[in-house]
Amino acid sequence: MDLFNSGVSNVQRDASLPANPIETERAVNGFNGAFIRKDVAGTMPATTDDWAFQSTSPAANRTGFQGQAAVRAVWEDFFNSSPNAEF
Repeated sequence: MDLFNSGVSNVQRDASLPANPIETERAVNGFNGAFIRKDVAGTMPATTDDWAFQSTSPAANRTGFQGQAAVRAVWEDFFNSSPNAEF
């Protein structure tokens, strides 16, 4: 799956997401904090079932992953195999 060239051009805001800039900042900071701590479970409440992620490594591969379970597995594998990674 090539998410960069998927043809998606009309993305609409999810009504369940915070519209207030302060709430948005809290949501982003919460997600980033969990990610920095390598707390995959802590990142999951900010995701949806149709979540898509495209790996940039290896660069030539650009493997795509779709859905919470698939992306969760990628991050768990990355964090477990790279315990010294810093963000």
